[in-house]
Amino acid sequence: MIYNQASFADAVGKWYESIVSEMASREILFGRGSGAFDGDAGITRAEFAAMLVRALGLPANGTSKFSDVASTGWFGGAVGTASEYGLVLG
Repeated sequence: MIYNQASFADAVGKWYESIVSEMASREILFGRGSGAFDGDAGITRAEFAAMLVRALGLPANGTSKFSDVASTGWFGGAVGTASEYGLVLG
């Protein structure tokens, strides 16, 4: 298993601090950049699909069949893989 200690400055003291730190340390989630988790923000469908694919250890190199998912975006391969495995339907 992958483990690389990670944390988010804006998650310190929040109810979810240990959970997101664990998930980030296992490279399941990466936050919103600049060391921020942004726990008050909503999650996009693409972010959710990418987290599922990473958590299951699947390759993020699938081909998306959704017209609103650009294959060139950072999430394109993960959304494609999630779709191919039946994790997301649309």
